[in-house]
Amino acid sequence: MQIHDNQTNAVAKDVVSTFTAAKPSKLVRCTVWVNLILAVVPSIVFGVFTVVFTLKQNEFGAVAHEQEQHQASEQRKQSIFDNCVDVISEMLLSSNFNRSNIDHLQPIQVKVITALQRLDPPHKRDVIFYLYVNKLIRNDFPPEFRLDLSGADLNGVEFGTSSKTRCVLNDVYLPRILASNILFSGCELDRSNFEESVMDRSQFYNCSLGFSKFQNANLEKTIFHGNMYWKTDFSGSSLIQASFTNSNWLYFVNFTNADLFGSDITEYNLMGQIPGSTTNIVLNSRLPNGSLILHSTQVIQDGGAEVE
Repeated sequence: MQIHDNQTNAVAKDVVSTFTAAKPSKLVRCTVWVNLILAVVPSIVFGVFTVVFTLKQNEFGAVAHEQEQHQASEQRKQSIFDNCVDVISEMLLSSNFNRSNIDHLQPIQVKVITALQRLDPPHKRDVIFYLYVNKLIRNDFPPEFRLDLSGADLNGVEFGTSSKTRCVLNDVYLPRILASNILFSGCELDRSNFEESVMDRSQFYNCSLGFSKFQNANLEKTIFHGNMYWKTDFSGSSLIQASFTNSNWLYFVNFTNADLFGSDITEYNLMGQIPGSTTNIVLNSRLPNGSLILHSTQVIQDGGAEVE
């Protein structure tokens, strides 16, 4: 019996001894892992911070670079505008300058057309106003006094009346210009000349267009809204898909050889309340529905049949 008890005690001592030995080993391993983690975490945090800081720095740098480029571009445009105005002013003030001498006007023409190719729409508008005020692009002066801006780039330029300024461009002389998407809002454009100009998708809102000339101009998809027309000349012009909303005052308007296909001009505006009573000139024109009109009372439908 005593021998059995001794054996039991021996086994118990071995178990306790083994457990006691294993406990410190586990603790050591945990300590090693904790130390390892504590050693690695700062490196990870620093690495993440470095990456984030670098990305933000690059982002701020890109924004700053873009702002610098924009500012430099604006300064270049302002410099081009100032130089253009200064050179022209110097020529105009010269005692030797003769407005009717084409050799004197030609350097101004070249200077203006070159500048307009490099300027943004607001500066282009200011150039036109400057030339207009100095009577270089006006119909009410003899032809030899007018500056020829054929091919000048006025795409996207906006002219408008505001609370501070009025848009007065009566007699403005701008034939054969490139002016897609040009905008006139609340402008006085009586006796203006836009002959043979490319003005597709342009917009005219609440303007006076008395005696204005648009002969042979490209006015496709142009918006004419709330304007006044008196002897306005659209002869030979392309008015395909043009809009004439709120255009109730069309008197003696010339649509000879004009193409009105797809436009929304009403029969009442075009032909008068009573057929044949219109004051407008509609001759050899294509109507919105595709019919051709030989004169105010004779219409040729698409199929070729004549309707009196």
